[in-house]
Amino acid sequence: MKKITYEVGKPLENVGLVSIVVPVYNVSKFLERSLNSILQQTYPYWEAILVNDGSTDNSLEILQQYAVRDSRFKIVNKQNGGLSSARNAGMEHISGKYTVFFDSDDMLYPQFLEIMLKALLQSKADMVWCKSKSCSEDDGLEFCKTYDKYEFFEQPDPFTWYFESKTPRISLPVWGRIYYTEKLLDLRYVTQFKSMCEDFYFSLQYFSKCMKIICVRNYLLAYRQNCNSLMHQQFSYNRVDDHILIAKLSQLNFSDCKCKKALDKRFAEIILEYCCAKPYFLGLDNYMDFWEKYSVECQKLIKEGVFYPKTLSLWKRWLAYCFMKQKWDLLRKSLHINYCPIK
Repeated sequence: MKKITYEVGKPLENVGLVSIVVPVYNVSKFLERSLNSILQQTYPYWEAILVNDGSTDNSLEILQQYAVRDSRFKIVNKQNGGLSSARNAGMEHISGKYTVFFDSDDMLYPQFLEIMLKALLQSKADMVWCKSKSCSEDDGLEFCKTYDKYEFFEQPDPFTWYFESKTPRISLPVWGRIYYTEKLLDLRYVTQFKSMCEDFYFSLQYFSKCMKIICVRNYLLAYRQNCNSLMHQQFSYNRVDDHILIAKLSQLNFSDCKCKKALDKRFAEIILEYCCAKPYFLGLDNYMDFWEKYSVECQKLIKEGVFYPKTLSLWKRWLAYCFMKQKWDLLRKSLHINYCPIK
């Protein structure tokens, strides 16, 4: 994979407005630091669309203070509907040439917009994403250094690459990216997801429109490890159902892709892992409830053309057989032999 290095050089001139969509719901503890990281951007041509998703703390008051302070902050108020609903509402107000999705408890490095835009324009790619660094709930921006150089690698046909290549796996969260707004016009987040996967499916939709994307190898975003976030919630039926839903949507909308066999295998691995392996290896007391429910569901998914166990490795095919035939003792023994989680 070709790696390209550039000097940061002189400040970037106005190459177009960047719309930053920021869903906000009860994040007053982190909100000021996050909004300050937008204010500190070295590329000044941006607007921040702050979507107040029915916050019940003082998040709205903080948003109003920033909107008075700087006219580039624009507030959109709505009833609480969840992350996907808030992002969709924000997309209705985008006026920039480029779009960034930014979570209201994360922080941007000062050169995020400048370096990402330079790399995007130099590469003539359809999207750019960057490396990100996790931070604790109490971290500020002290560690967010600036760069004299930046490097990126190019990835043609990202949709096929995601399904056919093991490494480097393309990042699926929507934050830490710059999109071309014109490619987003007919895309919206699916609001049926209950706990996760909205980023996964949205990214696949965008990848399917791209000839080439690039990854900037500099750390340009800090994401906060929030113990109350969706990603840190306990494993649940909702989480399994969301992965089944994305498999259904992908089989429906990407059935004519040139990597269909790889897509079938990937989602077969995902379905087997979330329906069977995870409830067991996570040590859930009620893992048998998951097994009994989803062993039947998987048989239905085969008939619906969603689950293709024949695409799996021989060993995982055997596990799928034991699972759907409800051979529980044999399944437990087999899982402990050499089951390898997907990555």
